[in-house]
Amino acid sequence: MSLKFRHKVFLTLLLNSLLIVVSSLLIARYFAFRHFERYMNQMDMERLGELAELLSEEYRKSQSWDSILEDPGHWHAITRIGHWRPPGPMTAGPPSFASSPPPSTPFFGGDPKRGGPPPHDERFSGKPPPPADGFFRGKPGKGGHPPRDEGSSPPPGPPPDHGPMSSTIALFDAEKKPLSAIEASSEQAYHLKPIAVDNQVVGWIGIRKHEQPIHPLDVEFIRHQSQTFYAIGGVALLLAIMVTFIWSRHLLAPVKELAAGTRALTSRRFETRLKVRSMDEFGQLAADFNAMAQALGRYEQMRRQWMADISHELRTPLSILRGEIEAMQDGVREISREALESLHFEVLHVSRIVHDLHDLSLIESQTYAADQTVVNPLDILMETLRSFGPRFAHLGMTIEAAE
Repeated sequence: MSLKFRHKVFLTLLLNSLLIVVSSLLIARYFAFRHFERYMNQMDMERLGELAELLSEEYRKSQSWDSILEDPGHWHAITRIGHWRPPGPMTAGPPSFASSPPPSTPFFGGDPKRGGPPPHDERFSGKPPPPADGFFRGKPGKGGHPPRDEGSSPPPGPPPDHGPMSSTIALFDAEKKPLSAIEASSEQAYHLKPIAVDNQVVGWIGIRKHEQPIHPLDVEFIRHQSQTFYAIGGVALLLAIMVTFIWSRHLLAPVKELAAGTRALTSRRFETRLKVRSMDEFGQLAADFNAMAQALGRYEQMRRQWMADISHELRTPLSILRGEIEAMQDGVREISREALESLHFEVLHVSRIVHDLHDLSLIESQTYAADQTVVNPLDILMETLRSFGPRFAHLGMTIEAAE
């Protein structure tokens, strides 16, 4: 099944529109997510800066990281002060910006300027929770498995759940060696921020690099953005189909008019004309069609006039031949040598007319080879007068011509 031209034009325009729409959506989606990823990284680096300041103050107090290595609860509290959003299941909807902000998570020591701990929270009562098993690297008795006497009580259970911060944030020493038991021991897997005390780098705080958002709010934002892009793409595709259909019909309207006009010309309706609606190629084509129709009409008129002239030219010698032959048949005119010469002359006249018509047809078909010869008009005139001599004599007229 062969497609019509209008179908080919419609499909071509539609494919171009689809390609443009899909390309634009993919490019917009790619850069939107890239910018969102860059935004998340910038936010992480800003929070790392805040956390680096807090850790700098902690290091300034003890001039070492022992207070943090020995107390995992201390570490988790500091990370909460940095306003970190722990990844995990989202138990509620997005936060309401109209509601009052929650109280700041207290810093160690219960500083009221930074937000003191609530009196009922045992995590900030000055008693550190038991260290997580293998969370920090440290010496026995300083965060690892502390030695205990055989008569002592069994070790306490696991610390309370502080969220998966240990897999997101890591602490490194000045040489970028991890101080916490992280899965990836290389600093290449983290965005690092220096911790400086008196313009001297004493450690590094890092957050794990991630290619995909891990926080539920970020994931929900990406999901909503994807749905928005898909909705926009669907609407854009529908609009592209509608616009392509309308534009293809508008574009092919002059072609339909041209086809109808051509069929009219084949029916010899040479008065057919097309409306020139524009100045583009289709408008020029319509103007050329009108010029062609006008030329064909003029040629048709010339053909009819030519046929009338030919019939008149043939009618005259044939009438003469008929009259002379009938006169001889009726005995009005004798069958003489002069009469036969007159008949022969008229036959030659008719033959010349037929020969001229043949040459004219050859000239119009551009296959005629012109044979130019010199003629004497006076000889032609004298021959014509001699051919009409018997008629003039029959009427009692005499024509003399000086050669």
